[in-house]
Amino acid sequence: MNKLVVAAIAAGISLTSFCSVVYADPFLMTPAIDGAVKGFTGDRFLVKLLKPSGAGDLSAEAAAEKNTPAYQALQASIDANKGLAKQLEAQNVEINNIVAAEVATDGSLVFYVQ
Repeated sequence: MNKLVVAAIAAGISLTSFCSVVYADPFLMTPAIDGAVKGFTGDRFLVKLLKPSGAGDLSAEAAAEKNTPAYQALQASIDANKGLAKQLEAQNVEINNIVAAEVATDGSLVFYVQ
């Protein structure tokens, strides 16, 4: 019985270490997001509206600051991909309101706007 409990605990610990590697914070600009935005050629993307400031989502509130290096890098990546910029504008998305992005598991992009 003790061996079973020890094995279960070991499995749980190793599983949590893998989960932390898979998670990516969309409010940080990483080389993977930069490359995905610059090289995006599809039409599958999602635009999500962030909660208004003061709604208790500290990550969203931090991302809403437009003077951060992450925001500036994201804007530069979007500007570098003229096709993506046109698609966003066609859906009435104001590009300067996009404060974060992430790559979904299916390879599409998710943009967060304030």
